[in-house]
Amino acid sequence: MSSTFWLKPSRFAICVFLAFSWTESRAAIVTIGDFSTTPADVARSGSVDIFIEDDGSLPIELAAFQLKVTVVGGDAGAVLTGFGAPSSRPYVFSGASPMPAGLISNDFKVVELGDFLFSGSRNVLGGEGLASLQFSIPANATKNFKLDLSLNQQDTFLANGAGQNLPITFRGGSISVTAIPEPGVTAILLAAPAIYVCMTRRRRKNTSCSNV
Repeated sequence: MSSTFWLKPSRFAICVFLAFSWTESRAAIVTIGDFSTTPADVARSGSVDIFIEDDGSLPIELAAFQLKVTVVGGDAGAVLTGFGAPSSRPYVFSGASPMPAGLISNDFKVVELGDFLFSGSRNVLGGEGLASLQFSIPANATKNFKLDLSLNQQDTFLANGAGQNLPITFRGGSISVTAIPEPGVTAILLAAPAIYVCMTRRRRKNTSCSNV
């Protein structure tokens, strides 16, 4: 029997194995949104969504998820106040569940939440929301802080219908408190280019006069 008889099936099997391995290694990107504000004399509230980013990968079979998010840095008074269904994206388990369940730590710095389907799974294409986080920013806050997602598989996971954890990567969120420059400072910054041009022209004029 010709050796090519075995060679063709072997090539086919290798291609199928590599394609399957590559597909299985694709990681879902769990992203926490960003929030930006300016300092104020009163406390303010805000929210960000947590979602599965649309990176063009193949559909993800999702039956359950769990997330653990921690507030890192920033002013001591910045705290988590609640969570719920995503505000600007469709909830990943909409129709089967209204929102994830969970709890917030006693110091209001950590939230653990999740949800699951009683049967079956959902094909997630990317862009679907997992949750929203609500927070409070204290009066006169001047520092930024981050929202970090734990990558410990006991704390954070996406699971398929067979109960297998899916590979995930994480893109953290941030809450930025950025001061607006005073009007006088803004005027100086805007005038700086004109002053530079004027001084340069005067220097060139003086140089040309001295060469005469």
